[in-house]
Amino acid sequence: MDRSRARTLVVLPAVLVAALAAGCDDDSVTGLTLRDLAGDWAASAFTFTSVADPSHQIDLIANLGGSMTLIMQNNGSFTGTVFLPDVTPIPLPIGGTVALDAAAGTMAVSFDQQTLGYGLFDDFVAEFTLDETRRILTWSFGPTPFDFPQNPEVGEEAAMALVVLTRS
Repeated sequence: MDRSRARTLVVLPAVLVAALAAGCDDDSVTGLTLRDLAGDWAASAFTFTSVADPSHQIDLIANLGGSMTLIMQNNGSFTGTVFLPDVTPIPLPIGGTVALDAAAGTMAVSFDQQTLGYGLFDDFVAEFTLDETRRILTWSFGPTPFDFPQNPEVGEEAAMALVVLTRS
């Protein structure tokens, strides 16, 4: 897998950390604080879908055997690991901070220098949702560039991402 594809694979997972965003009603985020998000989270899905051809879709967790874990702190800092078998030989440590704007339903994610040094992540702002049990964080974002294995001759193309994290 080339470095560009590897970077794309995790730039969005980075969003995982922010990991939240895909349609939830206002009640699920109204009054939400970083304290409400504190805890251990594991990605159960990290899916990319081509904007041009929705039949081109891949889930980095289910299809590629990847994994991502996050430990969110009350103050907005996080640590965790990301593992993508074709990209990283071992689970890589990740870390950074998040800033929450519950009224807007957005979260800004900033990665620490070590994480940015991998070349897999970029800072981002994501819309987020949290289910009423506060156990499932979901986020969607895009379009973002992604290199689909179903369409190798095209290279990177616009894709929408969907990430689902479950509280451990």
